[in-house]
Amino acid sequence: MIDPHESRGNRDLKDDKATLDSLELFDMTVRVEVNTGIVKGINYVKGRDDKGQPFERLTRFTDVYVKRDGRWQVLDTQRTAIAPPANTQPMTTAQKQ
Repeated sequence: MIDPHESRGNRDLKDDKATLDSLELFDMTVRVEVNTGIVKGINYVKGRDDKGQPFERLTRFTDVYVKRDGRWQVLDTQRTAIAPPANTQPMTTAQKQ
């Protein structure tokens, strides 16, 4: 989740003092056309920031890959924070599906 236009939420994840309790990907789709691949999905992260405060993040993402010299390489990536479900309780695996 490295974003050059990072939001507050992404900085928490890259801080050495932040700890992650869980990181899950769901609702993923993959599409490949010749030498281009597009992966879309939702990333759910739960942990504690550098001050020990708990956080939960939902991020919708799109990653674009190109195949060059027989290897898949990242061409572009986009992340958008999305709101958690209205119930504001921690999400369970069943809720994410």
